[in-house]
Amino acid sequence: MQKQDFLRAIDDVFNLEPGTVSADALLQQIDGWDSLTFMSLLMMIDRKCKASLSPADVLKCTTVADLIVLLGDRIAPTSKAA
Repeated sequence: MQKQDFLRAIDDVFNLEPGTVSADALLQQIDGWDSLTFMSLLMMIDRKCKASLSPADVLKCTTVADLIVLLGDRIAPTSKAA
């Protein structure tokens, strides 16, 4: 999954306009963060990234960028090709 697609997927989880969430966003300060959206985030990661992360591992992430690092090669950098 491309980084930009992952960010859009997070927007979808939190019912935000596309392009709202950036990599430097603080995870627990994203509008709509609560226990239900947190579980939805875990399910989206499992389904779209094919990664099973523990809730504790995700909660250790401060920013979306930290989460991207945790997912490693499952998130490809945004393509610069036109």
